Amino acid sequence: MLKKNYTFLPVVWTIIAVLLIFTGCTKKDHDEERITTVFLSSIPGNAAIIINGECTGNFTPDTIELEEGIHTFGITRYMYIIPPETTITLEGEEEYIIDFVLSPAPVTGYLDISSNPSNLEIYVDCYPTGYATPAIIEIPTGLHSVWVHREGFEDPVNEDMIINEDDTLLATFAITTPQKKVLLEDYTNVSCMPCADVDPFIETIQREHEDHVVLITYHVSWPSPTDPMYLIARDENNARISFYDGINAPNVFLDGTRFLENASDTASLMDSLEKKLQDSTSIAIWGEVKSDTLHVTIFCENELISFSGKLYIALMEKERTYETAPGSNGLTEFHNIIRDFIPTSEGTSINLTPGEQTHTFLYETPEDLSASEFHFAVFLQDNSTKEVIQAQKIENQ
Repeated sequence: MLKKNYTFLPVVWTIIAVLLIFTGCTKKDHDEERITTVFLSSIPGNAAIIINGECTGNFTPDTIELEEGIHTFGITRYMYIIPPETTITLEGEEEYIIDFVLSPAPVTGYLDISSNPSNLEIYVDCYPTGYATPAIIEIPTGLHSVWVHREGFEDPVNEDMIINEDDTLLATFAITTPQKKVLLEDYTNVSCMPCADVDPFIETIQREHEDHVVLITYHVSWPSPTDPMYLIARDENNARISFYDGINAPNVFLDGTRFLENASDTASLMDSLEKKLQDSTSIAIWGEVKSDTLHVTIFCENELISFSGKLYIALMEKERTYETAPGSNGLTEFHNIIRDFIPTSEGTSINLTPGEQTHTFLYETPEDLSASEFHFAVFLQDNSTKEVIQAQKIENQ
């Protein structure tokens, strides 16, 4: 999530910049892009990292790769004084280390913040405060950039606010625009030769549009009936194979519409994806995982009487890597692999009425996966038209 520049307060600070030069590196031609590595740490840790005035979504300690050139680095943490930024000219294939020391804020005021809808996450200077609206939160004096966020909605414009000692400043935000998320369903097999080109292409699309595209990968039983990712979720794969007519491998579905039956047929998919990402929507989905329970909330601006579909929840293994390719197409890395449907592959019938509705589901963690190795894809699909009207990825925190 990127935000605009904001002003930092001058404070007592400590920054140590150490340049370490790798030995044995191969010198590249001057016209080739050279990447440098920057390691940022702080005391205390878990500070939000800001590069060139933009929130990165990364937190200290972390290593970040950047193109060579002039870059400005800063950090923030809630209830700490913001240290001045430091600017470094990154050169060649080298590694830089930047250490920050933060001091607790000695003087504070208060921010009384509300929103429509409520229960939005409150961010101050790129940092998630841990509070949700409505709330009265303590905040260091001075100039701060404040905004609220809820997954599934477009963020409102952040506000620059001056906080005075012991004063309480009122702030109200409104989030009214749900964000369209697109569902990609990739049908593949470890011995499908065209899939060796299609699968990496689809994964690249998902990475490049991570905030707007949700990807689920299904494995079919042909040409290799021993595809391990088909066998480990046979019923779940078969359910989605039979959901659409005439499934082949490769096949890619964009919001329920079939595309990409061969490696060269990419233009129509990309054109449709770009158009889909521009679509407006009146529906937002977000969720929360607690222990073995998944809470899914659906917000609908207007009643959709014509919707005759269901809510589907896919539990997906994030990635799997083999030392030796499990099939004949040579691929060794696989992503977003279907492992289960919650509660079943039949989905859950719902009525899309105005306002919020929350559905709670129990799930079982696959025995071979840890909590950090899987996440969920949630989508609303019309069973008659096959159209997916909204989707969302929910991380297992």
